[in-house]
Amino acid sequence: MKPEILILMQGSGIRELPSSYFQYQTHITDLHLSFMKTLVALPSSICRLKSLVSLNVRGCQKLENLSEEIGDLDNLEEFDASDTLISRLPSTIVRLNKLKVLKLAGCFEYNRVHFEFLLAEGLRSLEHLDLSRCNLTDGELPEDIGSLSSLKKWDLSRNDLVALPSSICKLKSLVVLDVSECSKLESLPEEIGDLDNLEELNASNTLISRPPSSIVRLNKLKILKFGGFKNRAHFEFPPVAEGLRSLEHLDLSNCNLIDGGLPEDIGSLSSLKKLKLSVNNFEHLPRSIAQLVALRSLDLSYCERLTQLPEFPPELNELHVDCHMALKFINDLVTKRKKLQRVIFPDDEDDEDNAHVDTIYNLFAHALFQKISSLRHDISASDFLSEKCLPFGITGRRSQVGSTIRERIVVHQSIYLKIGIYLINSWDLLYVTMAA
Repeated sequence: MKPEILILMQGSGIRELPSSYFQYQTHITDLHLSFMKTLVALPSSICRLKSLVSLNVRGCQKLENLSEEIGDLDNLEEFDASDTLISRLPSTIVRLNKLKVLKLAGCFEYNRVHFEFLLAEGLRSLEHLDLSRCNLTDGELPEDIGSLSSLKKWDLSRNDLVALPSSICKLKSLVVLDVSECSKLESLPEEIGDLDNLEELNASNTLISRPPSSIVRLNKLKILKFGGFKNRAHFEFPPVAEGLRSLEHLDLSNCNLIDGGLPEDIGSLSSLKKLKLSVNNFEHLPRSIAQLVALRSLDLSYCERLTQLPEFPPELNELHVDCHMALKFINDLVTKRKKLQRVIFPDDEDDEDNAHVDTIYNLFAHALFQKISSLRHDISASDFLSEKCLPFGITGRRSQVGSTIRERIVVHQSIYLKIGIYLINSWDLLYVTMAA
């Protein structure tokens, strides 16, 4: 049987679908009613659509209720009711045992959600649950949420939760958990480390200041984000203890980190490729950062209290710093760089003092070439040929970087540096290679 798709265009002006509408539509597999802004209800006759696989009522801004008969849609696999006025879910929804995707984002933004049922052993196939922007508070999630044994992706972002129910730690199939923008969320369950298959945890822009120590047991976790910490307290990351063996991306930017907030054994994160530490208040970084053997990108932009750059990891390819920091640590950038190929400045489009920023770019370009010229006698032709002296890149938004560097090339032509410059579109990318 070929799939049949019925699409009712937005703006059709339909308030209610007549009960007879689906009497002869039994072969419909996909029903799209999204953004019908005048639709207020779905008829109970919708249960006749026994072949229905996908039902989309997203953006039906006046739709307030779902019929109890929705549980009769035995083959339904995807249901999107995001951005509607639905505030109560019929208990029959747990009978949808083929349902894989349930999206209710923004449904309860102006009404409190009511889960007046237990999940029990229902929704056994559910893999993706979106409850973002639902105005959820503590106690408004089903007590037995942990019974969703197939759940892989759960979006709880932008809710009013203070804590998460400990039963979520029973979701053994969970791969992605998003609680970002839950601005009142103070903690994660102590048993979070029991989520054996979790690969991504986004807790950005919350009040969480101390992740539970069990978090290091998440050995399949690849992405971990706490950036944008909303608490005035100082963020503290637990000792790694050789855990988090698969972690590739760690975001602790704007977390009010001070000395001691990062574990001394952070260097044991053997798979870490990207580390974001921008906008923090530490003066020193753990020495073990140099042992992050897989690290390719390090962001230290706007860490104004940092007294010195750490020894760079052996494979570090790019360093994000603001231009003030680049100027402050110009010596370290040249002498410690190892395989560092790019220094990347943040976008300063919102900077009101453009002239001041341009001056900093000028100073950095001048200081860079001064430092390179001072080292010219230490760089031999054999070093260049053996690639010990690698390309060094500067990426920034302003064309001022490029024009300034061109001027420095003219000034320093007499020091026999081999210099290549490549400018890409509106971005400035400088590659400098040096040879005696």
